[in-house]
Amino acid sequence: MRKEEVFEAWAPNGARWSDWAKPVLFATLPESDANSSESESSIDIELSSACTAPGVALVVDLPGEESVAVGLALARRGMRPVPLFNALPGGTNALVDVGGIQRALVASASALLRADLDPDAPPAFLLDSLRRVPRRQASSGYSFDNRSVSFSTDFPSASVLRARGIQRILLVRRRYLLVPGDLIGTLAAWHAAGLVIEIHDVASERAAQAWAPPRLLWLHRLWSQTLVPLVLRRDDSGAFGGLIRASS
Repeated sequence: MRKEEVFEAWAPNGARWSDWAKPVLFATLPESDANSSESESSIDIELSSACTAPGVALVVDLPGEESVAVGLALARRGMRPVPLFNALPGGTNALVDVGGIQRALVASASALLRADLDPDAPPAFLLDSLRRVPRRQASSGYSFDNRSVSFSTDFPSASVLRARGIQRILLVRRRYLLVPGDLIGTLAAWHAAGLVIEIHDVASERAAQAWAPPRLLWLHRLWSQTLVPLVLRRDDSGAFGGLIRASS
């Protein structure tokens, strides 16, 4: 597949949620990676039936390759995975490794096409839970800072979700039920509009836990929407990533 075809597999024309798919990792695919062969994920995935109940949309916040694998598993159950990865790759100098996510997107593209999803299939928005976690300390010389955050504008509004039959949002995480700071504003806006917000731990057999916004919501919004983006780097396209000079 050419990289344009890989993106088309994940964000096909005419599919209801394709407008929200981020093209960053697809546009920066080396052709050698785009043409790599399909392979099945070795990640062990267990999904509750609650994940694919009627009227449910998912926000899958798992380590990148696992997030893609869960997206493919959900596609086989009739949901539309929507990749929201918005960090540029930077090779071995990158603070966050997104190369594995790129390879997983390519490897899953053919299987996603075979799922033959309905254009109106409900969405599962895919995030990398390690988006702000550097894999190493910046060393001497130059590093590529591609840490990233998620914004409310990356997702459909509550009115769009409700108009398309969504009444409940399930945040999917692993062994950690606290909501990441950059998702609090998004979930709070949906909650205020009447959507039910729950958190599901894929590592637990327990039922999903109900979520409500924290009392100091304004402080979380200030941190995630104003302060954090100030210390992160973005290129001219708006994607996260830029060279930094590390201290010697």
